[in-house]
Amino acid sequence: MNYRLCAASVVFQLVCAAAPPRGIVVTYHPEATEAGEAILQAGGNAVDAFVAATFAEYVVAEGGTSMAGVLGALVYDARSQKVEYLDADYNEVGDPGGRYGTWDGLLQWAGFDRSGKTVLVPGAVAGLEAMSKRHGKLEFSRVLQPAIDLARNGFQLSEFYAVVLQWSERTLKSSEYGRNTFFYKSGNPLIKGDKLKQPAVADFLTKIARQGSAYMYRGDWAKECVRLANAQSGRISLADLANYKPDWRTPNRIQYRGYDLYGPGGRDWGGIWVNLALRAMEYGPSLQALGHYSNSADALEIVTRTTRQVWAELPWMENPAVLDNPLEVESHMSRIQGERIWKQVAGKLPARVRQSRGSHSYHIIVVDKDGNIASGTNSIQSLPWGDGTFVEGIPLNQSGYLVSKSGAGERRADALTMHFGFRDGKFRFATGSFTGSLLETNFQFLLNLIDYKLPAEAAVSLPRIGSFPYDLAGNYDANSNWADPEIGPSIINEVKGRGLKFTQTGPLICTGLDTGLGVVVVTNPDGTYTGARAPWPGLTAPWRSCATGAERGVY
Repeated sequence: MNYRLCAASVVFQLVCAAAPPRGIVVTYHPEATEAGEAILQAGGNAVDAFVAATFAEYVVAEGGTSMAGVLGALVYDARSQKVEYLDADYNEVGDPGGRYGTWDGLLQWAGFDRSGKTVLVPGAVAGLEAMSKRHGKLEFSRVLQPAIDLARNGFQLSEFYAVVLQWSERTLKSSEYGRNTFFYKSGNPLIKGDKLKQPAVADFLTKIARQGSAYMYRGDWAKECVRLANAQSGRISLADLANYKPDWRTPNRIQYRGYDLYGPGGRDWGGIWVNLALRAMEYGPSLQALGHYSNSADALEIVTRTTRQVWAELPWMENPAVLDNPLEVESHMSRIQGERIWKQVAGKLPARVRQSRGSHSYHIIVVDKDGNIASGTNSIQSLPWGDGTFVEGIPLNQSGYLVSKSGAGERRADALTMHFGFRDGKFRFATGSFTGSLLETNFQFLLNLIDYKLPAEAAVSLPRIGSFPYDLAGNYDANSNWADPEIGPSIINEVKGRGLKFTQTGPLICTGLDTGLGVVVVTNPDGTYTGARAPWPGLTAPWRSCATGAERGVY
């Protein structure tokens, strides 16, 4: 079986090779990996390194995340052998303003700019500070230093970063900060190899290091955020920001084929989706006997139909009233429900699917020498850099356009997904995924690790299916699924003949964004760790090679 490498060989050795005794840090940006490793070398633990790597990723990421965004993280404390979930997702604004207070999908209404209505109450910085105080060994200010240095001293732009700048030119040029930071005086965007310095971000992080998250939620940053958002018809208030608190939740847990799997708790329902899909698989045939779904029509049909049937469960799955009741959630994840879904899959019943849109994000996993683990997703949950509104170099989120059933002032329900896997009381693996296909991706990572018993690099690199196809205008085709172009036409055509539809081309398919991205860490027999990340732009050679014709180089 041929596996695609999870990164170019040099980068693979930095990020995906067996870890030295001090632990392992797996990210999508070398600078973030180096920040986490530096903190481990300085005596920090997994949470310290995770916080440092996440802040560094905010500095070097291509607009797909923001310190004014969200954070969800699983934490395992090796001493107490306890798993916790940090929910630092968005809060809805406390006073949405009546009938026209919430986002209705239009940037303009009655001649007024309404994009401020998409600005939600962010949780990321408060969440990272909470993680540091609860589980870290080093001072919060110490773990911020690598990110401060990156912002002040700068870093070289990758090809992918330069392409995203071109794609986001109109957005970034809408503000003076964007024009001065990401473009030459001639108006042309920075290019690959240019050094990007962000002194405003360095100053902001320095204030966070000195004053804590209070600066963002009750200080000058909060005041400017409210002013700018509300100047564009927003409704966020100083009280919304000042009252924000991250929540520590009990993870949702199931047993699957001898593994104890822990996923997000509270209102982050992505892990529930994956757990229910796994429950259904317990009643099906052996996937390993059928062959890998990337090369077996029977296995591909089962995996695809399972994902589609689980999407039909969305109405209760994203309902805050259900998510706030742990006993009800547990009943929905029972084996009885898994058997019910499997009968629908086996009967080839059409699923009346609904889908919740995914977004841009990144995922980081860290394990330290003592066996502590931190794994989490950071995201802006909107297009890169939002609508181009910055406060002290931090892009405001524009995430209110995503549908939510949460009430005014409440924590948003979200689809973040990640898992810890234990067997016989020992840590075996961690997974995490992102993009619009994050749920299907994490589901397939777990199938690859557990059912197919694949090594880390194969688990994330073999071709897979994604969620429902969309175009750049945001139109979805719920009757189809993305499929990796490397799944051969004979397999695709055979499954199409059984009533399923796949889309293997599109504006972002060659970047991996359409069929999902993510990372895994696996414990080796000798006690070391191997980490791998799904291939993505800039880390594979060359990243536009899978596109053809009109699709080449679109993103």
